[in-house]
Amino acid sequence: MLSFCHNLKNNAIINLSIAINPETTPPDAIISPDIEHRPCYRCYNDFWKDCHGKTQKSGVWFHSTSKGDEPKPIDVFVCGEILVIATARDKAGRSFGQVLRFKNKLGHWQTWNMPVRLLAGRGDELLKELFDMGLAFNYTKRGQIAAYISSIHPTKTMWTASQVGWFDSDNFVLPDTTIGKDSDGVLFQTESNNHQEYSTAGTLGEWRSSVAALCVGNPIMLFTVSTAFAGALLKHCNMDGIGFHIFGDSSRGKTTGLKLAASVWGNWEKYKRVWKSTSNGLEGAAALFNDGLLTLDEIGDSDPKELADSLYLLGNGTGKQRANVLGNAKAVKTWRTAILSNGEKTIEAHKHRKA
Repeated sequence: MLSFCHNLKNNAIINLSIAINPETTPPDAIISPDIEHRPCYRCYNDFWKDCHGKTQKSGVWFHSTSKGDEPKPIDVFVCGEILVIATARDKAGRSFGQVLRFKNKLGHWQTWNMPVRLLAGRGDELLKELFDMGLAFNYTKRGQIAAYISSIHPTKTMWTASQVGWFDSDNFVLPDTTIGKDSDGVLFQTESNNHQEYSTAGTLGEWRSSVAALCVGNPIMLFTVSTAFAGALLKHCNMDGIGFHIFGDSSRGKTTGLKLAASVWGNWEKYKRVWKSTSNGLEGAAALFNDGLLTLDEIGDSDPKELADSLYLLGNGTGKQRANVLGNAKAVKTWRTAILSNGEKTIEAHKHRKA
């Protein structure tokens, strides 16, 4: 059992490593802090006793005192269990994050590399994300969640990756995991923890037998599935990107090929993208699938007038330069991806199609 106390007076963190059987009465050692140690936050991951000897539930609690000559202890539940396990930052010493590990209402643990900038202002965006991920909370004290997170200063540090793909040359970052020799030291950072494009289901053996094996003897299927692996090789082949367009009559397996390719990375319904998008939308999609596969279904749905610009944007691997509210240049999105497109017509034929 791990309980953490942050003392607002001396900035100390106390680690209480005492095992508790949740089916028995908590030991007397796990009690609320003394008057002289208040105000402070504590995160309990099991039952504990308050100053009146009453058993309380786990979670983050704020321990304060009443006003007056004889202050009395006050214990208030803030939210479910949240541990701040590390501080993350990028190679430029920016994009700082707090790595949160918290339990949702169903009792399942989740990890999120929370951008510290979400603590600016009233922290409303932070609360929206935590509540959307199922954090239990005391509505009247929800404003203290940001204060609690800000009060913890973990000693462990990690690297932050702002997009999926290769981090250096030895680690491949995905929204929910990192693959490589330093996989425990690199985390994907995003303002939303809702990235359903990448997902896993079944086993590698099942994918081989139910997808890969069925492509044998079919050149188009073999090609499309192979393209799904090409994006991860671009960096090591010193290539900026690659793209293919498959065309032909309807019901000839073009979309099926894209579905098979997408199965390497996730579920088709969540993973797919369509040509019927604005250039800004395609820019965001390309960055999202950096060092991976971008599938674009049905080029016939795109605007012929915008197609040339979209193709140039995707092939260039660099987004548009934009300014922030102060007029300063924002960071430009970049990507390196394999693109797999389809449609009934060639790209040239669609570009010259009359509206």
